[in-house]
Amino acid sequence: MDFKPGGSLVSCAGPVFPIEELPVHEFQNLLDVNLLGTVIGIKHTAKAMIPAKQGVIISTASIAGSIAVGPFAYSISKAAIIAATYNASAQLTKHGIRVNCISPGTPAHSIDILHFWVCSSFALLCKT
Repeated sequence: MDFKPGGSLVSCAGPVFPIEELPVHEFQNLLDVNLLGTVIGIKHTAKAMIPAKQGVIISTASIAGSIAVGPFAYSISKAAIIAATYNASAQLTKHGIRVNCISPGTPAHSIDILHFWVCSSFALLCKT
């Protein structure tokens, strides 16, 4: 892969299955697409950007990776993308490469806000 200054990578993928209907092989497939696909993209893009000592890598997770608003398996894969992005950023900054993650969500509706508040309140109660 030849890297030209000003190049970038944006990774975005995401099959969704409910956990109660999800066979192990489907969960592995979801991880392969969401997480492994992102990691492989970061790896090869970083390898091309390091000699240029610059670049931007943007991974796409989801608000479901930060708070409990999505399907179980999907949320796990997106949380892992957020962690991989933090780690890649820490490792690649010395090469002049910025690594960031965006986590799109859905428009806030009153039921979404109520669900988030209930989940957050429950989590706080469990910590005390």
